[in-house]
Amino acid sequence: MIKQLLSLAAVATMAINANATITENLPATLDAGWSSSWDAATKTITYKDAWAGCGWWLCGTTPADYSDWDEVVIKIQPAEFNVNIVIEYTTGEKNASGNWISTGKSTTATITAGESEGVATLDAEQKDKVMQIYLQAAAAGDLVLDAAYLQSGAEKPSEVVLFEGEENMADNYYPGLEIAKSKIVAGGAGSTLEIYFTKTGDGVSYKLCTDWTNVVLPSFKDVAGFNPTYNTVWTSQESPIKFTLSADDITTLESSGDSSFRISGGGDGFVITKVVLVYPQASAIRDVFTEVDENAPVEYFNLQGIRVENPENGLYIKRQGNKVTKVLVK
Repeated sequence: MIKQLLSLAAVATMAINANATITENLPATLDAGWSSSWDAATKTITYKDAWAGCGWWLCGTTPADYSDWDEVVIKIQPAEFNVNIVIEYTTGEKNASGNWISTGKSTTATITAGESEGVATLDAEQKDKVMQIYLQAAAAGDLVLDAAYLQSGAEKPSEVVLFEGEENMADNYYPGLEIAKSKIVAGGAGSTLEIYFTKTGDGVSYKLCTDWTNVVLPSFKDVAGFNPTYNTVWTSQESPIKFTLSADDITTLESSGDSSFRISGGGDGFVITKVVLVYPQASAIRDVFTEVDENAPVEYFNLQGIRVENPENGLYIKRQGNKVTKVLVK
């Protein structure tokens, strides 16, 4: 077991320190495509006809902003037919029927029959408005996904500015201030939102949630002043508000069909002037296709493979059931 943990620790360390590439998983659940079905339990797409498709519809109230990423990586169990990875973009506008308008220009890469990985490059001029990513099969049959993620060769900065300007939040329950959820998820668990504002009253009433489905981030319920009746927090504190994202918060955003994260206002007026996401010192490696037994005990080991009962301030190997990850403890 110690050898196994050390091996995983070595891989994780190389991914963080020796290789500048950073990644973000695509949502774990695919949307229904055409002439196909998706089995989340087995991670299997069943194509009923040739050139059927299935994938991720990424437009909620706004398109997906993948400006920080360069490529889409898909890993599969080798199939007997070719599979196209298709990235489709939108103009960011809707037609009279309320449907997103495609730019008509897409990016395509092919995973040849018998191969297990494909990489599609995001269009540099359009990647801030990704409408959908789908996998199209050249023949009927089953396709098993191993991984699906975005990647970039750029080093992750220590922080990123998500918004700067003036957004009046007085009674701004909806739409509030929307931020592409991909930017929040990119920080991962342990990253911190810093919300800078000016008060126009005695306090601030706000909510952190997804966009149109209005799902509150799980850890937000633990913030002092949380009101379960309205799912809001009232505080008289001064700027900035700081909120550290948990693993459950990231999972909630990843699994949501919404494309945006939202800061919702309340009855007490305040004006948001800046929102910053501060990244943790290192990024844990997360696998969207690995299921965790939530009832399994959690154990921590240092990078030498020695079990630690009460980890403090540092990098550790976390094991829960059959899942092992590298985490930063503060």
